Amino acid sequence: MFLQLFLIIAIFSLMSCGVESFFLPPSLDTISTYSSMSADLPPLLLSAATAEASSEYQIQFFVYLAFGSGPLLTGLSSLPQIRDDYAAIQSLAGKGTRRGGPLMDLNPLEKAFLPEGLCIADVQHAIDVCPKQFPARTLANPAATCAGSVEELQKYVSEEVFVKTLLAKKCNPLVADRLFQAFSGGTSHYVPVSTLNRRLEDYRKSPLELFAKDLGRANGVRILGFVTLVALIGVVVDLIAVSAMKGFL
Repeated sequence: MFLQLFLIIAIFSLMSCGVESFFLPPSLDTISTYSSMSADLPPLLLSAATAEASSEYQIQFFVYLAFGSGPLLTGLSSLPQIRDDYAAIQSLAGKGTRRGGPLMDLNPLEKAFLPEGLCIADVQHAIDVCPKQFPARTLANPAATCAGSVEELQKYVSEEVFVKTLLAKKCNPLVADRLFQAFSGGTSHYVPVSTLNRRLEDYRKSPLELFAKDLGRANGVRILGFVTLVALIGVVVDLIAVSAMKGFL
């Protein structure tokens, strides 16, 4: 998702800065000049001035369409994935082992996306049994360098491996999922082993407080990413639509 955001931001920056330096729409002074001269200009010259302004918007439309359609489609295609991720989290409600007892006291940001409260006992258990060594990821084809070397793969723990490992230790599925989000900061489905082990050491000293803080930070990143994505999609659509209307209508 964040790679898609980067692409949209990069293309939008090009559209806003580089492109407009060549294909700027008529300025207010230009429009004012056209208006003040309209009474004195012959109809033929007035028509030519109007056509010139329209032509500039037409050029701008095609440039925006060429540079903006790719990132726009990329951004739109990521929306179903965001919806599916949210649905997957909601589906964990009531699943798996739940030890009961008091729930964690979370603020609105920390409990965002949660379908139900997190039991303190479940969180404490997941942190206690979380291993320092996870099953090593392997390549189906070790010669496939595009997937990364075996040595590189072993430096990271995937969300799938992390959650499966905790479920095998009778951890609550929702807690396992949220614990990985806290470790990853909400930015990736992979966490460096060094980061994971360092945070685990910190969590074992002050588990609930640090977990809640990291979970809130991760949720904030995901919410900001979604809002930014939707805003950029709206900006690109607006640029294309406005230039089309002013150039062809």
